[in-house]
Amino acid sequence: RVAIMSVATHWHALRMAQRDEKTGLWTYRDIPRPQPMEDKELQPLAAPAHALPASLEPANRVWGSFVDVEFTAPFLVDGMRNTRFRGPGLVVDGTRGLVVCDRDTVPIAVGDVSVTLASSVVLPAQVVLLHPTHNFAVVRFDPARLDGAPPPDLPVDEDHYAGVKQLEQGDNVYVVAVTGDQTPVVRRTRVAARTMVATAECAPPRFRCVNVEGVRLDDQPVCLGGVLCTDSGLAVGLWVSVSSQDSSGKDTTNMLGLDIALLRPVVDALRATGCAPPLRSLDVDLWPMRAAAARAMGLSAERIAQAEASASFKRTPQLLYVAGLLAPNTPAAGLLHAGDVLLEYDGRPVDDVSQLAVVSAQSVDLVVLRDSREITLRVPTTELDAMETRRVVHWCGALVQKPYRAVLEQVRRLPSSVYISCTLYGSPANCYGLRPGMWIVEVEGRPVSTLDQFVATLQELRLNCCKLPNSTGLRYVRVTVVNKSLVTRVLSLRVDNHYWPPWQLELDADSPSGWKTIPQL
Repeated sequence: RVAIMSVATHWHALRMAQRDEKTGLWTYRDIPRPQPMEDKELQPLAAPAHALPASLEPANRVWGSFVDVEFTAPFLVDGMRNTRFRGPGLVVDGTRGLVVCDRDTVPIAVGDVSVTLASSVVLPAQVVLLHPTHNFAVVRFDPARLDGAPPPDLPVDEDHYAGVKQLEQGDNVYVVAVTGDQTPVVRRTRVAARTMVATAECAPPRFRCVNVEGVRLDDQPVCLGGVLCTDSGLAVGLWVSVSSQDSSGKDTTNMLGLDIALLRPVVDALRATGCAPPLRSLDVDLWPMRAAAARAMGLSAERIAQAEASASFKRTPQLLYVAGLLAPNTPAAGLLHAGDVLLEYDGRPVDDVSQLAVVSAQSVDLVVLRDSREITLRVPTTELDAMETRRVVHWCGALVQKPYRAVLEQVRRLPSSVYISCTLYGSPANCYGLRPGMWIVEVEGRPVSTLDQFVATLQELRLNCCKLPNSTGLRYVRVTVVNKSLVTRVLSLRVDNHYWPPWQLELDADSPSGWKTIPQL
């Protein structure tokens, strides 16, 4: 059997091991890594567009913007269980190489991204943005690597792109999508329902889509994803895969449509500045509430009439309430309570979750209903990181990082910012009791609350260079950890810097992979 394997030496060293008969240790010798070709040596590649048969109209208008996106994660960080992902992408700016895909295709920032154009040209890409609440990511490839014009931008319906219109129940749409073998799927159908996207908290914690409305279709095709468009071939929505878990902890995926207007703030900012826009949040999980339920909680008839008058898209008036807090230690968490009904936002009635899902202001004025009384609050917002994770530290087989957003919503109190995301099989961390989902709070009795303190403590204790003459350099270290239930344990870990040397990853835009490896702490 013959298979094609991609060898990536920028994440894992290429080494030859040989046993030392005197010490019994296996010693390593680095093997020279293949040198990447210089830019001047790379020949531009042609990516000819392939038209679809006339029977698949109106897919031809959007088909040229389809690409295939593959993502490979070298490490299981940010709650990942798998390492390989694949799905369709849509070119939103060909001259800048910007491609949009769902977060079931590019779930995290640590990894290798490749974009396949016209089923024949494979180009490396970098993650530009991982939307922290909506289910899409943006990656960038270099269009200068192409011989000829880049793929066309996805044609969009201007009213839907501007948010003047939304997909509603009963709308006729065309699904243009691809299957696993890149076969096009085109189907005319109708919007069956427009509802809030419901996703469960996952174990281990990972990204979940929140505070956004999605649509379901009458006759949903079996596919990886694509776009929803009008009969004239203009995109009005994204057809994406949303990842979650069921009650038994099994991973699940569901297909649903998202309004194309969700892309506009991000794409406009990337076009104007080349950088992701500032994203801020109230750190609350919002959910719709019927007016009848709000009336039972003490909402006045005047407010209900206001909600009915401002319901621009919805068939029946709905209010939004705080179903839960997404982070325990933010200013918003101290002001907003679970069960609060949101009535006004900066003086305007709250009638759509998109108003509050992501905001740009550093604080917002809210009027909420709490305990049958209306309360006015000025709530500070929290800045969201468009890359989520920017640093990973490896120590004795434990991959340690700052707690990411999905972790914060599952704890009542944050023990520290030194979170164990993964332990490698057979490592000291794995064998001596360190587990994913634990926080390190002390090393040898010294408090560590941040990654910088953790690394400084390891350097101070000289754990990565404690070898003595005629010894293997092994020693035991006391590590105090706290689990999700806030139970504290003290573990004794045998350090092995020979087979499990320390290193760290840091985000680096100048690196081809977007990350650089620092061999020693």
